Amino acid sequence: MKALHKLSDGRRRSHERVKQAFEKTRTATTRLRFEQLEDRRLLTVVISGNGNTDAASLKAYVDPSNQGLSVPAFANVGGNSTNGASVVYLGNRWVITAAHVNTDSNVGPVRLGGNLYAIDNSSITILHNPDNSLADLKLVRLTTDPGLPAIDLSKITTASPASNSQVIMIGNGLSTGTEHFWNVDKTGAHWVWTDTGIQPSIANSNQYGGFDIVGGHVIRWGDNKIFSPSVNLQTSVDAQNNPEYTIGFTTKFDTFPYTYSTAQPYEAHASMGDSGGAVFSLVGGQWKLAGIMTAITDDRLMDSQPAGTELFGQQTLMADLSLYRSQISAIAFPPSVAQRSLFYAHSSYDGFSGTGNAHDQAIAPKVALLPGAGLSTFNSVSSYGAGINGIMIDVTAGGNHSALVTNAKTDFTFKVSGPFASNSPGTWTTLSGANLPTVTLRTGAGVSGSDRVELTWPDGKIMDTWLEVVVKANADSGLAADDVFYFGSLPGDSGQGDDPGAAFVDATDEIADRVHQNSDLTLSSTYAAAVANPYDVNKDNQVDATDQIYARNFAVSNPELDMINIPLAGPFAPSANLVGGEAAVAAALSLTSGRQSQRVEEPVPTSSGLVTSDSMSGQTTGYSNLDGQLETPASRAVLSETNRFEETLGLDDEFIDSLLVGSAVD
Repeated sequence: MKALHKLSDGRRRSHERVKQAFEKTRTATTRLRFEQLEDRRLLTVVISGNGNTDAASLKAYVDPSNQGLSVPAFANVGGNSTNGASVVYLGNRWVITAAHVNTDSNVGPVRLGGNLYAIDNSSITILHNPDNSLADLKLVRLTTDPGLPAIDLSKITTASPASNSQVIMIGNGLSTGTEHFWNVDKTGAHWVWTDTGIQPSIANSNQYGGFDIVGGHVIRWGDNKIFSPSVNLQTSVDAQNNPEYTIGFTTKFDTFPYTYSTAQPYEAHASMGDSGGAVFSLVGGQWKLAGIMTAITDDRLMDSQPAGTELFGQQTLMADLSLYRSQISAIAFPPSVAQRSLFYAHSSYDGFSGTGNAHDQAIAPKVALLPGAGLSTFNSVSSYGAGINGIMIDVTAGGNHSALVTNAKTDFTFKVSGPFASNSPGTWTTLSGANLPTVTLRTGAGVSGSDRVELTWPDGKIMDTWLEVVVKANADSGLAADDVFYFGSLPGDSGQGDDPGAAFVDATDEIADRVHQNSDLTLSSTYAAAVANPYDVNKDNQVDATDQIYARNFAVSNPELDMINIPLAGPFAPSANLVGGEAAVAAALSLTSGRQSQRVEEPVPTSSGLVTSDSMSGQTTGYSNLDGQLETPASRAVLSETNRFEETLGLDDEFIDSLLVGSAVD
């Protein structure tokens, strides 16, 4: 019987204890003897691939025609501090490895891509099996970000790999040395192994083949096929001597004369160095992380096997990550908002009335403004003639996202600022009733497989204002803290001639639309460039006279939007004096569905300046008419600063407006 190797902490387990632990294990196919590996390590043995030590060679293997096919994340596999085992970087500074691998600050940092990264000892978390026993898997967090692409939840399998399916194994192992062909005499008290140097055409029960294990530890890849899709074995014990089990699958080290199965082009097996290494499975054309290597097994007792060798027919045991995915999610990838997007609903880019996937084609290249990000810019302002009528929020796994639709009134808060926005959203107007959006959920449609929540408003409802969106932290969203972001709307603004503190729609924008006329944007440029074109105000895939009329009319009715700078601390909560009900809408909201079409009419003169026949009422009308008399950037800047000044001092709006109008007339 092959001797058991010592553990890295100096403890030895007796052969009898191993046998007892084995008797407690179960497997769906066959009962396998497992072998604890020296220094808690494994290594990849590659029959004809000892040079497979870089990402380029792996890409050439899985994507030989360079078609941009998915490639396993070679760069995310590294070693522990002693370089005697493997780790896999997941993201958010988290790595996963076998629980028996030494990873703590007492033995040094983790190695990734030739760089060393310290770990946070307080983060070490052992995962559990479904029966709550300890698994031979653990998560460890680095103190700094290695800057590697994440293997997030969308790149971790949700089901076990199928029997006979291909896997790519990547680990920090050694390499193969001399190949041996043994005849074994089993008649005595102990087997006698004789290397004949000749490979049999078909091996009998007394003939074995294998390799010496040599070289230094290096990240290496190889491939194999799933042999047993379901096994359950004790593979280690923790520091308190509690057993650690691995529930997973196996591959077999194949070559035809000994296993009667054809080997893969780069047939791989595991031994010293690969504990904690990655196993990738091809799912729907994408290589996903399916397992973590933990131990080796074989289905024949190897009495007196030559030291430092591995045999054909032995198996590599991998923990099945699909069974531990929820724990990985909760620890390494807690629910979060992965992306916040604005899209042009009812535009040419979503088919004018598209839903679902069609909306994805109309996503604007705008960036949500986050609290603490500093002064807003045109990058967060939509110039779409329909205003803000579509927002997407991608929420990662966790929570009960279907309830975000049914409980939308309590799971979200929406507030608008009006054109002269303060930096205190607590004073903004909270939307309610008919001014709330329609909420829909597209499960798995967001970035990296997240759930995409869509918010849609009627055209013209949210215009000439900043919109605050709050996703509440609760059981529905799964979020630990509210997620708050902002988008602005200033229809007709091309981004030309704006001031740092405010954006304007004026003759500059109308002229820019005239200069950039184009009858088919997608034909003359890329699709993304067409969607992003700031001169296509009504988003009909062309820049023409209609866009000029939009800009001309909006220059009168909705000519300005102040930039905002929301502090990180908020306040974001609704203020106590807000008026509820459908009547409680901001001045920036249009309450008539036909307003958008009316705005493209030619402007008509009024006593206060040029406004559309659909002139706005109340405070906003006063500002619009006043702006019609302030034609220069300097005078507009004075108005913007005056508004901020009166807000700070709590001065009366009518008094300030009368002074400004008097000055303008004079």
